[in-house]
Amino acid sequence: AEARARRPAAPPDGGGGRSGGERQRVSLARALLRGADLGRTLCAAAGLLLSSRILEGPGRRRRQMFVYYTNLSNAAVAIVHALLFVPGPVGAALRTAKARYFTVLCILVTFIIYFFVLTRFGRHNGRSTLRSLGVRRVSNAFVHYVVPGLTAGEWLTVADRNGLGPRDALEWLAIPL
Repeated sequence: AEARARRPAAPPDGGGGRSGGERQRVSLARALLRGADLGRTLCAAAGLLLSSRILEGPGRRRRQMFVYYTNLSNAAVAIVHALLFVPGPVGAALRTAKARYFTVLCILVTFIIYFFVLTRFGRHNGRSTLRSLGVRRVSNAFVHYVVPGLTAGEWLTVADRNGLGPRDALEWLAIPL
């Protein structure tokens, strides 16, 4: 009873000073971000599953799958964004700007190397890398274009970047180098 008596009374609007419409917008924005996190996680997982060739049957699986930086960076995106849904200290640690920055930098390195170096502006042997819709092309699209695009898009539009500086980028870019 004493603790209740010492607590300040809630504002008349019940939402910490926010109007009903503002609370709804904030709630909708949070739901959209969680949906984007889930979508990105599923795209990264689907791309990894397809590129692993597990679905093609026994003996077709790529055993050295995680030797490639593309797969490691997509796995990092999938894991970090999936763990954002975990309550408690693990989820809280991954909701920091630094943890999200790590995945953005890793996946952007994947896109930049693939697009500008390996395929020479999205073309391979003179043809677009997205021309056919075979399983390998779909997995390539997911791990090289879709996941980097979704991750960078979120980062550029709505991500919290407070407290980040050039030194943070250098720390995380040391991994692929």
